[in-house]
Amino acid sequence: MRRFAVLIVAVVAVFATGVSIGQENAPVPMPEMVQKFLGNFIGTWDIAGGPITGTATYAWDSEKNYVIGTGQDKMGDVPFTDTSLWRWDGVSRDGIIVYSTSSRGHSIDRLKVVSETVVEGRGTGVQDGKKGRGTMRVEHKGSDQFTMTFTNGMVGDEKQPDWTGVFSRANSTSDEQALIRLNNVWLDAMLKGDAAPLDRILADDYTLGGYDGTVFTKPQYLALMKSGDYVVASIKNDGTKVRIYGETAVTTTLWTEKSQDKGTNMSGQYRSTETWLKRDGQWQCIATHESRIAKTTNDDQKAVTAQPSPELKKLEGLVGAWTYEGEQAKSPVAGLPYGGAGKYFGTSTSHFVLDGTFLEEKIEDNNPSGRTSIVTLTGYDAKAEKYTESTFISDGSSSDSTFTLNRRTLTSDSTMTTGEGKKVLSRSVAKYSSDWSSYVSTTEASPDHGKTWKQKVVYELTQLDKKLWKALMGCDIDTLDRLYAEEFIGLYNIDRNGSMWTKDAALATVKSGKSVIYSYTYDEFNVHVTGDWAAITGTVSVKEKFDGKDLDDKHRFTSMWAKKSTGWKCVSENYAVISDPAERNKAIYRRIFEEVINNPNWDSYEDIYHKDFVFHGPNGRDVKGIKQFWNDIKSVGSIFPDYREVEVETIAQGDFVASHWISTGTHKKNGKKFKISNMTMHRFEDGKVSEVWFFCDRDTQKKQLGLDNIFDEE
Repeated sequence: MRRFAVLIVAVVAVFATGVSIGQENAPVPMPEMVQKFLGNFIGTWDIAGGPITGTATYAWDSEKNYVIGTGQDKMGDVPFTDTSLWRWDGVSRDGIIVYSTSSRGHSIDRLKVVSETVVEGRGTGVQDGKKGRGTMRVEHKGSDQFTMTFTNGMVGDEKQPDWTGVFSRANSTSDEQALIRLNNVWLDAMLKGDAAPLDRILADDYTLGGYDGTVFTKPQYLALMKSGDYVVASIKNDGTKVRIYGETAVTTTLWTEKSQDKGTNMSGQYRSTETWLKRDGQWQCIATHESRIAKTTNDDQKAVTAQPSPELKKLEGLVGAWTYEGEQAKSPVAGLPYGGAGKYFGTSTSHFVLDGTFLEEKIEDNNPSGRTSIVTLTGYDAKAEKYTESTFISDGSSSDSTFTLNRRTLTSDSTMTTGEGKKVLSRSVAKYSSDWSSYVSTTEASPDHGKTWKQKVVYELTQLDKKLWKALMGCDIDTLDRLYAEEFIGLYNIDRNGSMWTKDAALATVKSGKSVIYSYTYDEFNVHVTGDWAAITGTVSVKEKFDGKDLDDKHRFTSMWAKKSTGWKCVSENYAVISDPAERNKAIYRRIFEEVINNPNWDSYEDIYHKDFVFHGPNGRDVKGIKQFWNDIKSVGSIFPDYREVEVETIAQGDFVASHWISTGTHKKNGKKFKISNMTMHRFEDGKVSEVWFFCDRDTQKKQLGLDNIFDEE
């Protein structure tokens, strides 16, 4: 829920506990290529061939979301333990994140699946109190061996030697594989209700000790399978461990099933221990003891939750499932995630992983650019006395951050790498409420490596200014009385005379009905804070009636706010009507994104476009009249249901407005996405758009979608 740490221009998140992501969005399945690669790790391995020797064991978690590795290792003669968590990055088709921690330090590696047998990537971390980095490559060489190669390593200022560790499957024999296969055949027979394979697998003197104390002989167990009373709808092997002692073996199997026994729900997770004997070269099971794993209550779950380190425990208030919402300003730097100005909302879940070594957060964010998935991992660097945070975003962006926590004030410095590889610095300050349920954040971004910082945005003041406008529209005198300071002075030229109003005069004008606000739209909005003083500057388009006259003007404004004991108060406002037609045209043009394209509204079409409107398309096809243009826009929405346009840069001069913008969408038939750059030139006549020339990278769009014809006219 700390979306601001990676947002660059985010302004708020307000949370309500108890809302699970699963209630609103079905979980996205792990890509098959990632799941297959991670599955190849399962088992116990002997490590040799490099400076580290020992053993490592890898197993799926209970829901098969990630693989947990544990190691008992030696560096020379010095023993140490390590734990790692291997998981899909949650956003890409081929990304794997590895979180590792040991008595020597911790690291985060970001890997990509190169092929069915190879992953590689880069990592950063801390070793022996010093920052480190390097590259990592993992290659599976058959089912019983894989290698981990580490190159370009640096710890502090010291270059580390390249090395390769060879992992060989412990007790890797045909017997081990045969016993794993027999356990899988057994579970498959349960799913199908097929007693024939079990008749071969089970010895004649076989006995089963059920979880409830019931004892079955082989004939009784086979009769149960044949009866049809026990029905298994689904079953999943969560892991089988094998121990072999000559002609005897013991297997331990964990599985999850959905089942019924004579109509009674038997669904759940089970663990069994099987004893096997090798007779005439064939393994047969002679005994099974079965246990049912009880479902955990909320209190039980709290008892088994990983215990965080003392420093991470300070972030415990962030753990849980949340919803949030807010509004963001236009990005000061092109190419950043989340799109332009507008509202956003989403869901977030956070929990501790790797025995409390890291705090993991998953976010599903809905914003002006569409839907964005985010995965964040937070740890603590004891040497630097700072928290570390790595973030992965579904548009290909990533962010590395450090932050400090002073009670409930979180101060962060971040470096974001955009999907195009551009580096952007940001810094944020967030102040959380006493119950951690909400925060107010200030965020700045620098496009030039820290030389200049742009657009400090404070949500609290943004909302107060909008609350003031709503109070003006609704003639809410009580709210205006609370927001205006007693010493308030307003300088306006609404009456074209540059009048100066006191607080009492402003309230009396609104109360009398002399001034009526119909609507307002921010075209530009900036917040500048210095201690307990703040200035809000920008431009706003206002439709109003003043002294019986209908006015439709664009204003440049500055409002000053002071933080008093009772909160922020507006102490002065200065509004001036903009007479430059180019600026007015630019303001009208910017309405197109939200009112025409992203949220089509016929009333806006008639308000924005000239009656003799002409649209010149990239394929030489002209569209005349706003009704045909309206139909064309609707057809685009029918082909790309999530179609969005986001402004990048706009220049206005005279009657013309030129703009660079990004369009994105997902084709409804093949599910493929596109993201391309576009250019438009708008000509204005009588304050409305009369002509448009549209240029786009159609070839790239076709390539991304895998289509030769996107629209019917092509």
